[in-house]
Amino acid sequence: IFHNFAIFHKNLAMEGEYYNVIQPSNILDLPEDFFINHLAKYLSLKDLFTLRCCSQNCKDLVERMFTVRREVIICGWKISLGAADPPNVIKFLANACRRLHRLYLLDIWWMKDDTLLPLLNNNPCLEVVDFLGCADITEKGLYPLSVQCKNLKSLMIEGSSCSDQFLDTITLHNNHLVEVNLSCQLDLSPESVNAFFEKQPHLKTILLLGMKRGKPRGINFKTILGTIGDVCKDLENLDIRRNLMNDVGDQDVLKCLKIRYLLIDNITLNLLNGSTVEFLESRNIITKYKSISGYESHPFYLSEVLKRC
Repeated sequence: IFHNFAIFHKNLAMEGEYYNVIQPSNILDLPEDFFINHLAKYLSLKDLFTLRCCSQNCKDLVERMFTVRREVIICGWKISLGAADPPNVIKFLANACRRLHRLYLLDIWWMKDDTLLPLLNNNPCLEVVDFLGCADITEKGLYPLSVQCKNLKSLMIEGSSCSDQFLDTITLHNNHLVEVNLSCQLDLSPESVNAFFEKQPHLKTILLLGMKRGKPRGINFKTILGTIGDVCKDLENLDIRRNLMNDVGDQDVLKCLKIRYLLIDNITLNLLNGSTVEFLESRNIITKYKSISGYESHPFYLSEVLKRC
């Protein structure tokens, strides 16, 4: 796991006087509390699952290290149908992790509400969640986010299934979101979405791709954009592509004075008048797609640890 102990020795020496005093010759000579409180943050999930396989003592130690884990990033698309039971990994994390602040579950196509619920229920300190590609998650699985996670700042639930009830509950309990992704949420009514944005003045990133797909033509997306322009004064990133809109008014765009990315379809862009286009160009506002994902770390593939669980 640790290919160069000298590097860890140098980095960890900055963690406290206790380490400097004991000066271990081998990393396994470190006391348990130092592993848990200082070393754990330097180890990837792959490192932890590998260490867990070394011995029963290592297994017990790793489980205690998971109790102070702050971030989990998992990608499931590499899992084959013949692999070991992947939900066991999530169940283990749900039991072991109790202080997560950031949770990214990417392309976990087999994720169900009953598997997700314990993980969310045991981590009320969550601030960032991203469930991109978890199509089978419904509002039942998302429920703890709306009532228990009081510090939630980033709600990225593209492609999952939720209704007005979930969004209304979020609106009641949380008014300090910084980013939200409601893309492809086809069951949400414009009234609920509009009421949600009325209570979210701190949003900097809003992703609303494909929300109008298949909806009746009478839905007025302009009202929602008007609310965003009136309320979300710190907005920097707005993605409203794939909505086939002809109701984007110039003033809706101009209200967002801090906007840096306004991602819209070419058809919608062509409907804006010349002065608005000039404004966008003068501010160097980007109107073509560029990834603005909230996570930066390399994802952890479940296939890497299934054989170790």
